[in-house]
Amino acid sequence: MRGMRHGWRGILLAASLALAIIFVGCASGGATHATAPHTTPTISAQLPHVPVIAASGPDHTYAFVYGNQVWAHVQGVKTPVQLTHLTQPTGITIRWGPLVWSQSGKYLAFALALGQSSAGALEYIDTTDCLTGNSPCQLHQTPGTGSVYGHTYSWYRDDMLVYGSGAGLTFYDVADPNGARTWQARIVYNADSTASIGDDQCATPRSYGDTQVVGETLYYTCQTLSNPGALTVVGSALLYQLDLSPIGAIEATYDPTNQSTAFTRDESLGTLFNQAINGQTLQGNVVASLGSVYVDQQGEPVAGAWAARGTTLVYQIVGAVNGSSANATVNARICVSRATVVVNQATPSPGATASPTNTCGSPILTNVGALSVNAHPQLAIAANGTVALSGALLVIQNSATVIASINWPGPPAWAGNILLFTQLDNQTTSASGVTRYLTSVEMVQPGQEPTTLIAGAANLAFQSNQ
Repeated sequence: MRGMRHGWRGILLAASLALAIIFVGCASGGATHATAPHTTPTISAQLPHVPVIAASGPDHTYAFVYGNQVWAHVQGVKTPVQLTHLTQPTGITIRWGPLVWSQSGKYLAFALALGQSSAGALEYIDTTDCLTGNSPCQLHQTPGTGSVYGHTYSWYRDDMLVYGSGAGLTFYDVADPNGARTWQARIVYNADSTASIGDDQCATPRSYGDTQVVGETLYYTCQTLSNPGALTVVGSALLYQLDLSPIGAIEATYDPTNQSTAFTRDESLGTLFNQAINGQTLQGNVVASLGSVYVDQQGEPVAGAWAARGTTLVYQIVGAVNGSSANATVNARICVSRATVVVNQATPSPGATASPTNTCGSPILTNVGALSVNAHPQLAIAANGTVALSGALLVIQNSATVIASINWPGPPAWAGNILLFTQLDNQTTSASGVTRYLTSVEMVQPGQEPTTLIAGAANLAFQSNQ
């Protein structure tokens, strides 16, 4: 869970966004365009043109990054499909945020961070005609940003891309019949000190981080940044949930054959979101305390990791942060709950070890130990409830499998009893400050040794929650 501190890195983020517009050849926010002609980047010059996928891997449809382009392995098709043909700048560090599919697999979202920024322009691909046909994918630019750390953006159905940042919690409405637009569900500062936005226990100044939609429920991280500028602990974080069924009810009123219902839909959504800002509807409920918020080597705030699947919720409660700067280590408990709502909890004091009233549900992965502030751990839940943690290392619940030196911030993914993750094989930084990464997508079953699924690839994401 990552939340960009509002205003702390504004100049750097603005520069990153400007470069990202050059990167994809887009116009203004919300623009639609076919992907630009392919220009082979120097970063991937040694990779073959078409990625080779191990035949022993899962046969589900999934996407991945290869040669700084997005590719897809389509179920039942041997040769991967290249979804983007981005013209890429040279002489600058390029990092990708997670690939995130919409509910039906129609859309695929990603973030591009350029330079030293950990956040960049949030884009999405319309895969309607390009997964199995010869038509080029349509690429859309949103006005939002996404982080390379955690999972700061998620889809609600095929209708809205939800993202959290230092600017608030935003819904980008791609299904709007009157043209894509943004709805602000949460704001960072209250214009009226007496008003509530539904997140009463998350005080200002605040920032929003990870998001995940599970069915009609949105989970999201809200950070209270009460001690900005500190070298270690800068605040505390809470995990919230939000019932999205009022949005679904409004969506159901839209009839494509009756244009008047399009305006009614927008008016109803406008009323819903405007009232939510005043705390009247779309009320958020606290699910769990995530404990302290600390800063990584870049000075970006980091909250406890979490993941949800069905009625299973796994989350970190960050306690003591020992040391300072890049040498600091973080102690955290990892908890699992089978209930949709864990418990309402008070916000812990900044710097204090979190003491949730539900005594952490069921503690798991107790062998993880302290992690570096730069580890950026991520959690993934298998269909059978098995939990994996990746970051500086990879650990699987109820298994002796521990793989050291993963060192990649993207979340892992389960395909049945196979866990797939990105391994950072090598990293070099030039005299001019450009960092280049050599990665591979690995697969492992609990108790066995990992093998390579795709050499040179990263950030694999399944079309559905396997």
